[in-house]
Amino acid sequence: MKRHHHQRRRMVEPELLARFEPMSRLRQDERIVLASYAGLVRLQAGRHLFRSEDEDPWTYFLLAGRLRLTSYAGESFLVESGDANSRLALSQRSYQQYKAVTLTATEIVRIDSRIVEGISGLAGMVAPPHIDIRCDDGLPDWLKGLFEDVRDAIEDDQLMLPVPPAFGEQAAQLVANEHIDDSRLIEVIASDPSICAKLLRVANGPLFHERPPALDCRAIIQRLGKRATRHLVMTYAIRDRLRDPDKHVSQRLNEYWLTSTSVGAISAVLAGRLPALPASRCRLAGLLHDIGTLALLAFAHQFPSALLDQSVLDEAIDALSRPLGAFLVRSWGLGDDLLPAMGAGGDWYRTEGDSELADLILVARAHSRIDPARGSEHSPDPGAMPAYERLGLTTMATDDGLSILVQAQEFLEAAQGFLKGT
Repeated sequence: MKRHHHQRRRMVEPELLARFEPMSRLRQDERIVLASYAGLVRLQAGRHLFRSEDEDPWTYFLLAGRLRLTSYAGESFLVESGDANSRLALSQRSYQQYKAVTLTATEIVRIDSRIVEGISGLAGMVAPPHIDIRCDDGLPDWLKGLFEDVRDAIEDDQLMLPVPPAFGEQAAQLVANEHIDDSRLIEVIASDPSICAKLLRVANGPLFHERPPALDCRAIIQRLGKRATRHLVMTYAIRDRLRDPDKHVSQRLNEYWLTSTSVGAISAVLAGRLPALPASRCRLAGLLHDIGTLALLAFAHQFPSALLDQSVLDEAIDALSRPLGAFLVRSWGLGDDLLPAMGAGGDWYRTEGDSELADLILVARAHSRIDPARGSEHSPDPGAMPAYERLGLTTMATDDGLSILVQAQEFLEAAQGFLKGT
């Protein structure tokens, strides 16, 4: 017999899930997503929550009230909100020989049993896989120690990848609109490396371990649902907004944000000329190609005594951004196809390459340096790069470099128009 609860199902606030096991061991952003799969049901006294013969797909948790579990042998015990038993699931699978009857008006949280059963594999409940990524053995001891400190902060979930204050404020206001369309929500996600990386971490995390990886912003929304995605963007934009930063760190973070968004836009424009590479993934790859630098800037902001001198910070970024970026990619599930793009570094004229995406990001980075606002007197010539030829871009006209920059700038202005109130 299959039973249905006809009471109106209400949405569950993520904070409520922290009262129950195993949800208390989830990260906050994981509970936000899980809440979109949960519902809150009210029952009057004397109602059956489940019987042992029921075919019931739900797992139940007692939020308020009191109920009795009775076996066919006549044994029974009470469960009351606030006691130790109320922290555990009340489900048919856990209590197959029991029926559950409410003794008072109750509030019940119900979640799809398949999702609850899959939570046991989440980080914090079982040891995460070991990721063997190290820095160069030839580095000085202080850089090796710094690498270990930042890596440990990432592993312990103690490193906050910051969001620029102006962007965070505007992004939070924009996603507060529950009627925001998908295309506008995608632009918010694709306009900030920190927010994008954290959303990918959840979308490709243990909650969805049986699904193929989400590789772009639209896939993130489809995986998490619009409600959870909006909630997460707002959480990151407000919680992780940069506050009272050192002026040098703040300046470096702004430069990083501008460079990352520019490389992402140029990557999307270049991918439009290469049908084999999806523009949406290329844009995301360009946005995240230097996320190791963001990790180091975040560490410098949170622990300023470790990186007071700007020359020290520069040396640390040069030596550690790539291995730390690779560690973040692997540990957060951002997509292993990003790893070669990080490994390419500043070897502009490397003659070998087995990753089209890595070549594309390298060429996009070279184009981004042509921009006077973020350029360099030592800017490489994109047309002379072997990666340019490997991608099949040598047929472009000689003035196409400027054309690409113009298109990318238009792309950025359209994508980030909301920051200017347009």
